Amino acid sequence: MISVFYSNVAQKLPVPVYNYWFAQLTPAMQQTIGSFRFWQDAQRALIGKALLVQGFEQLAISSFHLSQLQYTAFNKPFVPGSPWQFNISHSGNIVVCVFVNDLEIGIDVEEIKPIPLLDFSGLFSARELTLIFAKPDDFKPFYTLWTQKEAFVKAVGHGLSIPLNEVIISKNKVLHNNETWYLHLLPLNGQYICHIACNKPNQQTCVDKIKFV
Repeated sequence: MISVFYSNVAQKLPVPVYNYWFAQLTPAMQQTIGSFRFWQDAQRALIGKALLVQGFEQLAISSFHLSQLQYTAFNKPFVPGSPWQFNISHSGNIVVCVFVNDLEIGIDVEEIKPIPLLDFSGLFSARELTLIFAKPDDFKPFYTLWTQKEAFVKAVGHGLSIPLNEVIISKNKVLHNNETWYLHLLPLNGQYICHIACNKPNQQTCVDKIKFV
């Protein structure tokens, strides 16, 4: 079972709510969030950590504090000794956090908005570019492929060492190092596209919306 927790917050969090969750952060996390220039970026990062805490609590996995988080050499977060894998993504007003037990998992969400497609052409195969440029005013094909690739890269956990133009998607699957990865569309909001990648097929998904306002 894949568990997804997400939030859709368009306005600033009330000060008491923001301060409560900010106090849950480690000093290093507080410094990072405090360094953001725009409040929207700081708030999205904060909500991501809050969803992580909420997810651990609601799934009754174990007592959890953000100080337990550690990171791989490629900056993928994990909790030492825990079989649970998790991943966070955010774009626009949406923040998502996904959990799964004993599988590798990645998630990516993107707000659908105009973008200079030619700037990203080197990240896609010829077949993918045909799909992307079939209707120049339709950005959904681009964001569909982008979120699929990003979710896969995040699930593998090797960061930018995997060039996106080498991630070839076929029938919602990616073959990498003789292992098949499975891509799942997560419908959250018509203005966004979100995909999950994991290394096992036919996973049921439970989605829970968390309200902070």
